Amino acid sequence: MNRSTLESNAFEYFRRAVRASNADTVADLGLKPTSVFTLVPVVDGARVVAHISENIPIRLTGVASFDVIEWLRSEMYQGVLDAVEAQVIAGGGSGVDRR
Repeated sequence: MNRSTLESNAFEYFRRAVRASNADTVADLGLKPTSVFTLVPVVDGARVVAHISENIPIRLTGVASFDVIEWLRSEMYQGVLDAVEAQVIAGGGSGVDRR
């Protein structure tokens, strides 16, 4: 997905309102059917997807054989991606999980 920087919290995109595909076989030089594809502008606002971790003992951050900070960073990052994916697939469009 292409991303771009927003100058404000609001943005506009286009949503399909009508899709009436009337494609059909046509005789040579015959009149072709007209299809209707209509877009409507939608103004929306950016949403923040975030979470925090429970506290972890500081002594765990110094364990040489296991990089706890990098592991936690990866888990947190994946958690945000999972939440965004859930919104894209099954979200109600409000930024609130509707499952």
